[in-house]
Amino acid sequence: MALPGPDEAKARGVAIEVELSRLAEGTRGRVVRVESSLPDSDRLQALGLCEGRIVEVLRAGDPLIVKVHGSRFGLAAARARGILVRLERPAPDLRG
Repeated sequence: MALPGPDEAKARGVAIEVELSRLAEGTRGRVVRVESSLPDSDRLQALGLCEGRIVEVLRAGDPLIVKVHGSRFGLAAARARGILVRLERPAPDLRG
């Protein structure tokens, strides 16, 4: 089943939640969950990547380059799959 597009989701009042690794460049999302089983979950939290924070994808791919609370850092795609975000604004494209 396909995810509704951002405009459709907004019209229906549906929040879109996806893995951080699937966001396109320039897309922002609010962190909903960071898998505690990630080996670096404590380090990610120390960098500001924790529930409730806004994260922006500056460069998609592997590694992703993200911006969180004024800091920029690289994040392996495998780690980013363990981070669930809720879209903050319409995304131009979701990576498959």
